[in-house]
Amino acid sequence: TEWELRVRDAATRRWVAAPLSPLHTFPRYNPHPPVYRVAATDSSFIAPDKHRGALCYLINVGRVMVQYGYAPLAEIDNTPSHYPELPSDSEELYSARVLGAKCALHELKELYNWSKEYKADVALLDGSLMQLIYMLSKEAPVMAIMSEYLEVLRAFEGIGVPVVGYVSRPDSGMVMRAIRLLGCEQEVPHEQRPEEPCSCSPLWNINDSDLFAMLLDEGELSPLFEATFTY
Repeated sequence: TEWELRVRDAATRRWVAAPLSPLHTFPRYNPHPPVYRVAATDSSFIAPDKHRGALCYLINVGRVMVQYGYAPLAEIDNTPSHYPELPSDSEELYSARVLGAKCALHELKELYNWSKEYKADVALLDGSLMQLIYMLSKEAPVMAIMSEYLEVLRAFEGIGVPVVGYVSRPDSGMVMRAIRLLGCEQEVPHEQRPEEPCSCSPLWNINDSDLFAMLLDEGELSPLFEATFTY
């Protein structure tokens, strides 16, 4: 409760984690079945080059399905989408944020199609499911794309496939930022690393993955947290 209240009352203008489940409860996940299927996608895009008159762009999504267990199986392919000769005065064409959002949407759509076709037990998406950079954008085209992104994400529930976003080397500090709020002796906690020694000073060298690597044993899950932007 103290943690949640401190986070809600903070005015750091930062993303901070607020707990949604007991902080000292580390549930264990159930063992996987003998045979299970995983679908995964990853994507990239080639942006248009208006200086050379290449008014087109390409979004490419790689797809893979791997079946684990005593009956191993794998499928892999890619789905390129080419958008040729768009109007040269299109501001949407030259926005890297719009292209990034479109890329994320294509990746999620292909993951949904692949998961449905192969009846996957779990779907893996490279990167965070939150897509904060795009979700917080005020560009109308990006907002429209992200609205469709959320619709596709909800559609996974209809086919009974959980979606997992994964990051190879996570460097999130939302949980540690909240811990520093709790541990700081100053009435108004620092937004930046304090120059003078403070009770929160030792906590600036730890990120969330470091924290949970120390707290969790193999097979244990961390508590649930909500990302909250403090004004």
